[in-house]
Amino acid sequence: MTDRPYLIGLVGGIASGKSTVANAFQRHGARVIDADSLAKSLLDLPEACRDLVAAFGDVETSGRIDHAKLAREAFATAEGARKLNSIMHPLVSREIASIVGNWQDAGYRGVVVIDAPLLLEAGMKGTVHKVVFVEAPEAARRERARQRGWADGELDRRERLQWSPERKRAESDAVIENSGPVENLEKQVEAVMRQSAR
Repeated sequence: MTDRPYLIGLVGGIASGKSTVANAFQRHGARVIDADSLAKSLLDLPEACRDLVAAFGDVETSGRIDHAKLAREAFATAEGARKLNSIMHPLVSREIASIVGNWQDAGYRGVVVIDAPLLLEAGMKGTVHKVVFVEAPEAARRERARQRGWADGELDRRERLQWSPERKRAESDAVIENSGPVENLEKQVEAVMRQSAR
């Protein structure tokens, strides 16, 4: 038994079902940190607000960062996405470390799954014990994107702003296939949890 939690970074292509897999890990006893939700909560930090306004201009409404305005500016170009990531990644990384540290101080030594789509792009691979890639057929990913209300081509446009699924898969230590019956997913998650137990 080590003196700190075992960290798993969860990555995958857009709309691959990472949240579904993260929920399965939670059912098997892991604690989950949703990096995207965390990033949204950090937008109101004074330092984040200051830097985002400096980078993107008028992205505020009533003194707070307007998520829709920010998304339009930040995801319009690869340079915009790079600027956003350079501002937010350090803040998210710091907050994740703080959360894990608090759990560790409280005696938790189990598995922590960090659901962070841009974990590899942010250079965070060295901060986790294992990177798990969520594999899903392209047709299924496109259907999920449509169900989110995305226009045709939106998935491709957003995916061009980050590493390709193939590159993420190659950089990962394990793969979970998120296709087929839920029982299959549960078995794969259970196997990863067993391998992660100390």
